[in-house]
Amino acid sequence: MKQRSELLATTKLLKYVLVGLIVFLGLICLYSSSSIAPGLPKAGDAASSVDGGADPVISRFVSSHDFDELFDDQERYSEVPKSIPICDRRYSELIPCLDRNLIYQLKLKPNMTLMEHYERHCPPPQRRYNCLIPPPNGYKIPVRWPASRDEVWKSNIPHTHLASEKSDQNWMVVDGDKIKFPGGGTHFHDGADKYISAIAGMLKFPGDELSNGGNVRNVLDVGCGVASFGAYLLPLDIIAMSLAPNDVHENQIQFALERGIPSTLGVLGTRRLPFPSRSFELAHCSRCRIDWLQRDGILLLELDRLLQPGGYFVYSSPEAYAHDAENRRIWNAMYDLLRRMCWRVVSRREQTVIWAKSLSNSCYMKRKEGTHPPLCSSDDDPDASWNVLMKPCITPYSAKMHRRKGSGLEPWPKRLTAAPPRLEEINVSPDEFHEDTSIWHYRVTEYWKQMKSVTQKNSFRNVMDMHSNLGGFAAAVKDKDVWVMNVAPVNSSSRLKIIYDRGLIGTVHDWCESFSTYPRTYDLLHAWTVFSEIESRGCSAEDLLIEMDRILRPEGFVIIRDKPSVINHVRKLSSALRWDGWLSEVEPRIDALSSNEEKVLIARKKLWEDDVISIDPMESEMLTALANTVKDHFEIKSENGSEGFSHYQPFVIGVAGGTASGKTTVCNMIVSQLRDQRVVLVSQDSFYHLLSDEQLENVHGYNYDHPDAFNTELLLSCMENLKRGQAVSIPNYDVKSHKHIEPARKVNPSDVIILEGILVLHDPHVRDLMNMKIFVDTDSDVRLARRIQCDTVERGRNIENVLDQYTKFVKPSFDEFILPSKKHADVIIPRGADNDVAIDLIVQHIRTKLGQHDLCKIYPNVCVINSTFQLRGMHTLIRDARTTKHDFVFYADRLIRLLVENGLGHLPFTEQQIITPTGSVYTGVVFCKRLCGVSIIRSGESMENALRACCKGIKIGKILIHGEGDNGRQLIYEKLPADISSRHVLLLDPVLASGNSAIKAISLLLSKGVAESNIIFLNLIAAPEGIHAVCKKFPKLKIVTSEIDMTLNKDLHVIPGMGEFGDRYFGTDNSSVADYDDT
Repeated sequence: MKQRSELLATTKLLKYVLVGLIVFLGLICLYSSSSIAPGLPKAGDAASSVDGGADPVISRFVSSHDFDELFDDQERYSEVPKSIPICDRRYSELIPCLDRNLIYQLKLKPNMTLMEHYERHCPPPQRRYNCLIPPPNGYKIPVRWPASRDEVWKSNIPHTHLASEKSDQNWMVVDGDKIKFPGGGTHFHDGADKYISAIAGMLKFPGDELSNGGNVRNVLDVGCGVASFGAYLLPLDIIAMSLAPNDVHENQIQFALERGIPSTLGVLGTRRLPFPSRSFELAHCSRCRIDWLQRDGILLLELDRLLQPGGYFVYSSPEAYAHDAENRRIWNAMYDLLRRMCWRVVSRREQTVIWAKSLSNSCYMKRKEGTHPPLCSSDDDPDASWNVLMKPCITPYSAKMHRRKGSGLEPWPKRLTAAPPRLEEINVSPDEFHEDTSIWHYRVTEYWKQMKSVTQKNSFRNVMDMHSNLGGFAAAVKDKDVWVMNVAPVNSSSRLKIIYDRGLIGTVHDWCESFSTYPRTYDLLHAWTVFSEIESRGCSAEDLLIEMDRILRPEGFVIIRDKPSVINHVRKLSSALRWDGWLSEVEPRIDALSSNEEKVLIARKKLWEDDVISIDPMESEMLTALANTVKDHFEIKSENGSEGFSHYQPFVIGVAGGTASGKTTVCNMIVSQLRDQRVVLVSQDSFYHLLSDEQLENVHGYNYDHPDAFNTELLLSCMENLKRGQAVSIPNYDVKSHKHIEPARKVNPSDVIILEGILVLHDPHVRDLMNMKIFVDTDSDVRLARRIQCDTVERGRNIENVLDQYTKFVKPSFDEFILPSKKHADVIIPRGADNDVAIDLIVQHIRTKLGQHDLCKIYPNVCVINSTFQLRGMHTLIRDARTTKHDFVFYADRLIRLLVENGLGHLPFTEQQIITPTGSVYTGVVFCKRLCGVSIIRSGESMENALRACCKGIKIGKILIHGEGDNGRQLIYEKLPADISSRHVLLLDPVLASGNSAIKAISLLLSKGVAESNIIFLNLIAAPEGIHAVCKKFPKLKIVTSEIDMTLNKDLHVIPGMGEFGDRYFGTDNSSVADYDDT
């Protein structure tokens, strides 16, 4: 019995084991086929799935993982956060390893004389910011290259102190919502291009071309400013590594990267720059404020390490030309040091001197024994550069380089693909080098195919290859208008010299730490096996992903190529990182560089929206009803009962150009980019006169390109009605039958109206309707070819007739009517629809104008405070005739205080760093202190208390102006600060009506020596007539107001207005006087 019971127990146990195994296998099958299994696309994910499950790159099915890898994946990445917190906005420009706050928090003692405080000091793991860095308020997608070379959005880098500090040197200027770069520098005010040409002339290079036939390719620009020198080298096929620290000019490299210019943060301090030896053909210092003589010239020895044999050092500084005693002392000491380093003066002219490094060891061998600086010992590795202290010695050449007397490199562009001599130093053969180049060409081609549907020609400019190897990735994108920062991880840093030998640039970095760059500086990050490498060293993949997000621009891309377990984990984190704007995952083919099975994940970072609110249909109906109620309540009627015009009239664009120039395509591109606005396109072709029967019989003899062919009166009527906000019916003209087809096209009023046609800029009355005039300029041969194709293929016409009509009518009309209208255009677009940059700039301009009051579009010096419900509520109370004096004064004072604070925001300022009570560094600003107020008696006196509350102890002057007849004004009294000419002036008058008193007061200030640009005129309300009068006479003055009213009536009272402000405020209201300039 015992044996029988044991047998039964064994049988039951076996059953349970078998059932358990079946369930286990079933779960594994379910897991592998589910939508959440690692590495497989989610069901319905159109962005990452392909027809039939085939790989879109190599057209084969993606294989599943084996069990060992699957369980390894689950164990390593057991927990994936659903979200990653957002850092506070004050960290929007955080560079973790260059954060000077950290120096104070960790109580480090850097030697500031040696610039150690500008070197890298990374936070320990427990002090890292495990949050996503937000963009600043108002951040916009950066201006695309090449337009970005000359301008960027001010909101993306809201630091304008360099513009004022370097205003006399043409570094940069603030222009509305843009910061523009004229191309100047401390020693080249007239432009970097002329300066570069002058350097080439000093070196006697052919044609004054600094590239010298491709022999000068890599340049190091130290103390680069905003990198205009490097920007103007790019057209010469010269690439500069523009280098500057995060110092008092703290945003210069941020500006450079925003412009799309190769640059990096770095400083000549105590450690070697993270570049290999013999990387650059030329080093440049233009007033870089570096003490080259410190520590026995160790900084010049670092330059010597980095320069190629015979490399040049271009030095533009007072020491090179000034004759005072101190500068002569520095020059003599520097000359003596460089002579002992075997450098020679090649040329010296005006402000600049050029030295050349020795070509061989011959000079070193001739030096006397004991000469300083000494030669480095043979065990020193000149290519070691990561966290390596500078060496006070000269790096001699190898025996082979000594015999060669030069770098042995091919001129650019041959050197990009030629096997460099230093390959043997890293044990790579020329065949392996060429194979690497070929493999990366294929890989990059496949990457671009994957991204083709979601990218444009200029989507990328700043690109980073996070594991550059031999530079194959960068070489593969040589035909694209991008530059690549090639990053050599510390364990393969010896390969970076091959990058430079190929004519590319890069740096060494440890990806267990944060990279030395500003947030949002790269459009594309490529990471090949980077995650596997840092994991093997025990570093965090999540930390690296957060760092990549910091570096990546919104709408930028990451390409991660790594083993499947890494890709699965990153994909799970994509939503938390907000990288799920677009995703693609494929398994590429195996090649000679593949160590194991690899996968490729391409993801796009979203542009964050601060506030996203979902509204259900019921809420939507309620909001619509509320909007209609508000619209009805505030609808304004004129005195005769007709509807008044809206403040915000539509933005009208005229697009002209020759036949088949691409006008319609340009318009459609503008419309597609303004998809969040109401846009209507009106074609001039709709307004052709109908032909008589006799004309129809001889239609080929009719000139459709003559102004008389159009019904311009009907066109004007329709456009004027659209501007008034009225719907119109536009004829539907058929080009084949030359007749109108019913029904007519109904066009509703819109935010933007685009009128396109060959002659829309010909008629002055039509032009007057436009806010922007565009001329599409395309080559005549291209237009003729398009015209032939259109008329023969689409309209079925005979080619002989097409050519005859072109010769007889089209070309003469173009020469007589269309081409002359080009001079009226605000914007000329060469190459038509192929000019993406021009169209992007136009769209950006339109978006800017749509957000402004009509008068702000005309006068950029007029500023209206952003309207809020609080502001509108206070205006409602002070405008109400029933409001008591007590309430009027209370709410008027509140409004005036807001107005004054806003006006003070337009004063110039300088940045200043202070130490807070917690010992932290805070970067703030100090406003202009040379300030005074001037009130126009008597209403202006109501604004004085608010000004005194904002500016303690401020001087306030007074002006009394009396009316003379209907429009004249007479100065009765003035008392102004004696030194007013050296101050900024806040001119105070709560109401700007006709502007006559204001003009008199401003003229008085100008006669006292006050600069027009130093006057800020503050009003609570302003009439358009007053703004026109003041701004036309004083275009440099700034007007700040809280609301612009509708108009003036025949008595020059502001409508709707608020009554006579002075009487209501001071309690002398006789209820009979409306708003007018205070007298």
